[in-house]
Amino acid sequence: MTGLPQSKKISTVRFYAYRMMKRSSDFSILLRSNALFYQFIVDMYAKIEWERLLYVRLNQRTLRVEEYAHLTDAVMNDEFPEIHAVVGSTVYLPCPLSPPSSDDAVALVLWYRLDLANPIYTLDARSVPSEAKHFSSKVLGSRAYFNVSRGASAHIKLEPVEEDDEGEYRCRIDYKRGRTLNRLVKLNVIVPVRNVIIRGVGNITYNGVIGPFTEGERLVLICEAVGGRPVPSVVWRQGKAVLPGSISRNEQGWIRNEIVFDRLRRQDLLTELLCQASNNNFTAPVYSSVTIDLNLKPLTIQITNPPKILTAGDTLEMNCQSEGSKPPSQITWTKSTEDITHLAIHNVYGRISVSSLTLKLTPDDNGKKLICRAQNPHLPESALFDSLNLTVQFTPVLTLVFGASVQSEHIREGSDVYFECNIQANPPVTVVRWRFQSHMLEHAPHVGIVIRNHSLLLHNVTRKNRGVYQCVAENSLGRGKSEEVILRIQHSPVCVPRQQRRYGIAWHWKGNLSCAVEADPNEVSFTWTLNNITVAREEPGIQIQGGSKSVLEYHTVTKTDYGTLLCHATNAIGPMKEPCTMTVVTAGPPPPLQNCLVTNQTTHSLSVSCEPDETSKLPTYHLEMYDMKGEQLVVNITSRREPYFYVHGLPAGSTFIVALYTTTSKGRSETVALTTNTLLSNERNQNPESVNLMNVIILASLAVLGTLTLLAIIAGIIVFRSKGEPAALEAATTETELTEKMPSSKHSFDDSNPYVYHTTDMPTEFVHLTPKSAPDCLYNTLMDTHQKNFESVLCKAHSLSEEDIEVILPPVIDR
Repeated sequence: MTGLPQSKKISTVRFYAYRMMKRSSDFSILLRSNALFYQFIVDMYAKIEWERLLYVRLNQRTLRVEEYAHLTDAVMNDEFPEIHAVVGSTVYLPCPLSPPSSDDAVALVLWYRLDLANPIYTLDARSVPSEAKHFSSKVLGSRAYFNVSRGASAHIKLEPVEEDDEGEYRCRIDYKRGRTLNRLVKLNVIVPVRNVIIRGVGNITYNGVIGPFTEGERLVLICEAVGGRPVPSVVWRQGKAVLPGSISRNEQGWIRNEIVFDRLRRQDLLTELLCQASNNNFTAPVYSSVTIDLNLKPLTIQITNPPKILTAGDTLEMNCQSEGSKPPSQITWTKSTEDITHLAIHNVYGRISVSSLTLKLTPDDNGKKLICRAQNPHLPESALFDSLNLTVQFTPVLTLVFGASVQSEHIREGSDVYFECNIQANPPVTVVRWRFQSHMLEHAPHVGIVIRNHSLLLHNVTRKNRGVYQCVAENSLGRGKSEEVILRIQHSPVCVPRQQRRYGIAWHWKGNLSCAVEADPNEVSFTWTLNNITVAREEPGIQIQGGSKSVLEYHTVTKTDYGTLLCHATNAIGPMKEPCTMTVVTAGPPPPLQNCLVTNQTTHSLSVSCEPDETSKLPTYHLEMYDMKGEQLVVNITSRREPYFYVHGLPAGSTFIVALYTTTSKGRSETVALTTNTLLSNERNQNPESVNLMNVIILASLAVLGTLTLLAIIAGIIVFRSKGEPAALEAATTETELTEKMPSSKHSFDDSNPYVYHTTDMPTEFVHLTPKSAPDCLYNTLMDTHQKNFESVLCKAHSLSEEDIEVILPPVIDR
């Protein structure tokens, strides 16, 4: 502040305030002592308070002198004393009673206040002098008492003094002998100042610590003294110095003193200003004080300990320090435009703010500016800045994108595809390479691969170019890879490799055939064909990853249903070039052998052949031959190539049952049973005449036997139809069933032969054979339709039921 008187002495408070003031030109160890600084403040405060209490204790007499002031005035001033009294205090108005002569005495004393006509106090000693009577009017009441015991120093005591007691008083003394005397005294009642109010602009009342104000702000303080008579003196003090101000009166007549600080300075922080009002010397002045609080701008800011070399992945630790702000400045960090203050830890040491930043560097930080900003939160325009340019070294960071003219979603076979590898690296890269499906690509224009700088050209792409592409680059710090980019090429459907191509479906059964294709787009329709015949048309496919799939429910009814099916697929690009092939083979037990014949019969050998099973995988054919006379298994032959058997070493002129069946890894087929015989041993040793005679006899016997057999069959059919037995129905439909179930064969065989029976199972051992001859058993079988066992062939009691066996019995013919 300007205009203040200079003094060579200062108070204890001002001395320590000076020591604790922050000055930019002075390095203060005290302010940097942290906890010791706080202890120093506490100790000095205790010292100042102790000195104040000591002053009060040693100046008790001086502080209470007003109690005797009025009495002294009354004694000193004999003629017309003027006494001053403070409202609420005690005053003594003198009235000496000494008579003019020794033989005289006071008879009556009357006290008047000149503004009142009637006495305000009366002392009547006319009757009995030693027993004078006191009378006080309503004006004084019990507050007044006239003390006459002191003679010349007699006085009336007023306690307490009121404001209306001010005026001139007259004491009239009537003596018994002498003349009446009048004593005048003037009482000046002092009304102290009731209160001191400090106001600011806008009639704002201030008290204690005011503010905070802004450094450089204009401050107006007005001190008003409330009440007081006479007019009080109002002054501003800073310490012992009196500050110049402007004195005026307000509307209520109160005295006011106004001081103005044109521009608050940093030195004004915590300055105590005292407004004092006083109108007498008997009471202590009335005062009020304010302490100016300021918001100070930060003076300095600095980023400390910046590292010289920055590498991506390292943790950057640095401090930003700011001084001089009150309250302590708030420090914020920004990286370019990104606020990273949350990564810092903030500490305050007095008016020093320190922010410690911990930042993990990334390649993106290269070239960015790190800014430290310190600002007083209450002073928006007080911000100070310090910055650091980040130069971060890092391994290459790569981004792989398609060329600007390439639409990655609509690339077809035969198109050209461009890739661009965007590289960021510090230091610059030295090597750039390309990868396809984790394999390095080399510059090979003859196969359509062109590598130039940071770009890759694929010329005339095909499905083989589909997959994941990546670019790789190296610098002195290491190697970097781009993200993997999937190249999608639209094409017509192609069969998925390594899918199931062979399906096993049991005879007269259903199965699901699956046809999966790779296609882009994968909206695919399917058509299934078998032998150029459409099985299923335009079935919408089931979308799968990278293509589509069709599932066909396939039912095998005839032998022709087995074989190779073709699966055709079509999408928006077009039909597939090569259909998918699916092979259907039998599953479960193989079908029974078809068109079995006995040929090349001799006295000791014969041949048996059937149609091969082309529906089963790796079939094995079995032949078992049983001697009907000896009732035992005589031959057991297995063939893995074809169902052709040559049997030799048989007894001549014997009758046999031949059981034929097929086995695979999935089971055993139904058994086909045939009856056959070998030729008699003497047929070829007879002379021609005996042979001719024998042939005639045999032919005649066969003719008779054939006629009888035909008659028996006719009779059996009639009986079967008349009785409606199930066995007759089964015999009647045998020929039809065989015709439907057996496809045409390369062998000439009469399917209408009623002597062929197919069995589901064939016993390998035969016991308990009856002694009946074979012709008798066969005849009884044909005539007796109620038999339900295999006795019709072997004449035995325990064998398969009629529902499980079909036997073909060709006529025995001598050859």
